[in-house]
Amino acid sequence: INGEGFFNIKQDGADLYTRAGIFDTDNDGYVVNSLSQNLQGYGVDATTNKLTAIVGDLRIDTADMKPTPTTTVDAGVNLDANATIPPVAAFDPANPDSFNSTTSLTIYDSLGNSHRFDLYFIKTATLTWDVQATRNGGEPITTATSAPTLYTPAAVAPSVLTNLQFDSKGLPIDSDPATAGTQPIKLSFTIPAADLMPAIPGTPNGADPLVMEVNFEKTTQFGGPFSANSLTQDGYAKGRLTGINVDKNGELSGRYNNGQSKLMGQVVLANFASVQGLQPVGDTNWAETAASGPALVGAPQTGTLGKLMQSALEASNVDLTEQLVNMISAQRNFQANTQVINT
Repeated sequence: INGEGFFNIKQDGADLYTRAGIFDTDNDGYVVNSLSQNLQGYGVDATTNKLTAIVGDLRIDTADMKPTPTTTVDAGVNLDANATIPPVAAFDPANPDSFNSTTSLTIYDSLGNSHRFDLYFIKTATLTWDVQATRNGGEPITTATSAPTLYTPAAVAPSVLTNLQFDSKGLPIDSDPATAGTQPIKLSFTIPAADLMPAIPGTPNGADPLVMEVNFEKTTQFGGPFSANSLTQDGYAKGRLTGINVDKNGELSGRYNNGQSKLMGQVVLANFASVQGLQPVGDTNWAETAASGPALVGAPQTGTLGKLMQSALEASNVDLTEQLVNMISAQRNFQANTQVINT
C-alpha cells in the first residue's frame, strides 16, 4: 500500500487488518495470506460482470473463459481512387482479374472455432464499388436481408454488397435516400450452421449459425494504394487463465491466452480515526478497538486511502543502521550489568 490504509483480512469470521501485502490463492481460488486468512474486497456480479457493493472473501475464477461468437466486424480500408474496373466481369475469388483488392480476418463461431472471413472489393464506376464476401478462401456466404443495411437492390447475388458509394471527398455515403445520413454503413452476413468448418470433413461442427454485421463506416476511397487500416471483430475463442493483474485501484483482472481479460474483484482498504488505538494481535495483524474507532472501508485511492503497487512490498520504515547501533549499545549495557552482578 503506497499511502494510508490497511488490508482487511478475515479469520474465523473476525476482521483483522495488516499492511503486509503478500497474498496467494488456495486450492479453491480464494486470495489468502500465509496464515490462510482471507483478503476482503468487492465481488463481481456474474450477470453484469460489474463490481458489487458487497465486501466478502476475494476469489479468483480459474475456469476457462467461454467463447463468444463474432457479431460485428469493423472494416476500415482505403480503396484506391485511381483503380480501374477489373477486366473480368464475373467475380471469381480464384481469379485476381475479377476484383481489385482483398483482405481477410479471423472470426469465431459459438463454439470458439476460428474461420477466415474474406472481403473482396470490385470497382464498378468512378465512385462506386461492389463488395464480395467468402469464407476460408472462397466458400460462399449467404447475405442476410435484415435491416438496417445500406443497400437493398431488388436482386442481389449471394454474399455481394452492391454499390458501395463515395462522395467527392472519398467518404462513404448512404445510397438509400430514406436513410441517408442516419444509418450506419453496414451489411449483414449469415454463415449457416451446416456450412461452418467441420470437425470431420462433411460433418457440421454443431455451432449456431454465424450472423454478423460488417460496418464500412471507416472505409474510404482516397488516391493511393489499397490498405487495410483497421479490421476488428468482437468474437474470441475459449481462454485459459494465464495470470492476474492488480491495478492501483485494487481491481483484480484475469489474463487469458485468447487475449481477453476478465474482472475478478476489487481489493478494499480500511483506515481508522486513530491508528495508534489499534490492538496488535501478532503476525503483523491488528484488531479494531474502541480507541481506534470503527474501520472506514473503501476502494484504494478513495478518501484518505492509498493506492496499491503490484508486485511490490513495503520496505522497513525504520533506519536499520540506527537500530543496529542501539542494539549494540544495549548489548554492552547488558554485559556491564552482568559483570556487576558477578562481582
